[in-house]
Amino acid sequence: MSHSPQLQQQATSGGKPPSCEGIKSDVPEHETRGTIMERILHINITNSLGNLALAGPHGGIWKPVDGLQTKLFANLDSDAIDASAATTQLNCAVIHKVTLLEHQSTFPVPLGVEINCVPSREVTELGQKFAYTVLPHSVNSNAHTVYETEILNDEMYAWHKEFPTYTAANLDSEGVIPVNGQPFVFIDCNHPVVSLLRHNSHLIGCDIDTQKKIEGQWFKISRQVLQCCCDTLRRKVLSKVTSHDLNTLSLQIHRINADGWEDLQDGTIAMRNFKLKSGLTAEEEEEAKRKHLKNFVSTPYSYLARIKIRYELPTTA
Repeated sequence: MSHSPQLQQQATSGGKPPSCEGIKSDVPEHETRGTIMERILHINITNSLGNLALAGPHGGIWKPVDGLQTKLFANLDSDAIDASAATTQLNCAVIHKVTLLEHQSTFPVPLGVEINCVPSREVTELGQKFAYTVLPHSVNSNAHTVYETEILNDEMYAWHKEFPTYTAANLDSEGVIPVNGQPFVFIDCNHPVVSLLRHNSHLIGCDIDTQKKIEGQWFKISRQVLQCCCDTLRRKVLSKVTSHDLNTLSLQIHRINADGWEDLQDGTIAMRNFKLKSGLTAEEEEEAKRKHLKNFVSTPYSYLARIKIRYELPTTA
């Protein structure tokens, strides 16, 4: 079947871009918007500087064992939720607050900690950004708020209620079937782009609901229309929707202000606790220094932390 020329031409017509005014919440003010959850994460990263260097960009990462994310973070208290629904919930979690309860480090170098669902707002003089930083050989049991969200807006809750499986990352792929070599795609009738087109029929000169659906579920629209609508939604709606995918939650430590984990720089840090025995020859002194530097990069160090995360999961249908 062919689709409307208006839908085909809308993205390149030069007219006004689609408005997002149609995407509004039908949730009554008194209705509970989601399920508030809290978890305390026990972080344990143990490794040597040498091994962290060998691991490259994947070194120093802590994350839940694959397949256990729903067990750790989903709301499984109710028998009404299954594994698939739990995964969908975690995909659109709203982070309310992240608190560093206590932590300790035996690393002899300062660390920067990156949490993939938390903005990096602590910076170094070299422009590195982290969720927070850790001093060498430090122990801290004073709770510290790492992140706290701003007031949550109605647009965000409306989006999560109406389109719980859609994010900025998957907007042009979830519920979309591309056709190789063709300028059009098939799009699920419940896709947010369809809602956007529905509420902007006066601008595009066509009512999406007058178009025939394939198998009662799929609309046929041009790739240009899809891209234009996705860009509009990302810019006007999803830029205000502060949700994260807890299925991919991870924490990673980095070495601060150094070219790598094994960077000895001027040797000050590495040789800080070095002491020579009296009576050694020059050759013995050099051997002792080499052994000390080797131990510096091969000794396992540990970073331990307890982090409390408070988050909200969308209510399942």
